[in-house]
Amino acid sequence: MLVGVDTTLAGAQAELVEQAKWREHPNRDTPEHVRDQAELWAGQARTELEWAKSLSK
Repeated sequence: MLVGVDTTLAGAQAELVEQAKWREHPNRDTPEHVRDQAELWAGQARTELEWAKSLSK
């Protein structure tokens, strides 16, 4: 079971890295409110990831 959790956490971390790249270099046509929403989602995902890490310990 722990291996599954570790794999899921690693996948979530990788997704956050990809999202960060997109937020740093968004498409010019992407409206500002969409970028703001992406920041909100990323913040929530980071918080949930940290919570999951602490729970798995």
